[in-house]
Amino acid sequence: MIKKNLKFLIGILIIFITAVWFGIIGFKEGQSYYLTADELIKMKDAIYDKHIKVAGKVVQSSVERDSKEFRFQIEQNNIIIPISYPPDEPVPDTFNDNAQVVVSGIYQQDGIFKADAIQAKCASKYEAMNE
Repeated sequence: MIKKNLKFLIGILIIFITAVWFGIIGFKEGQSYYLTADELIKMKDAIYDKHIKVAGKVVQSSVERDSKEFRFQIEQNNIIIPISYPPDEPVPDTFNDNAQVVVSGIYQQDGIFKADAIQAKCASKYEAMNE
């Protein structure tokens, strides 16, 4: 009887420790800085290779897509950041030139932001009309 209870308690303890471990890992991965393009350039040495979110406006005519990557640039206060995104990942319907976007990913030392997610802010066409 004591062996059964001991095995049960050890099993519960292992499950509890595993759940806590995954919670801590998930929390750390979920944390990320949120910066604008000009703030990113000011912090670049401290921010390399960390998962961050960067906001900016898509530069007119900067969108390029081929089989290897989807590239575009974002701009904020005349600072331009080149973005690289996997070509097989979905892009929001509202993504286009001059759209306000938030990209998540890693800023690399070569100056290219390697994005793993793109969020486009709602376009002005969704705003209420003036009467």
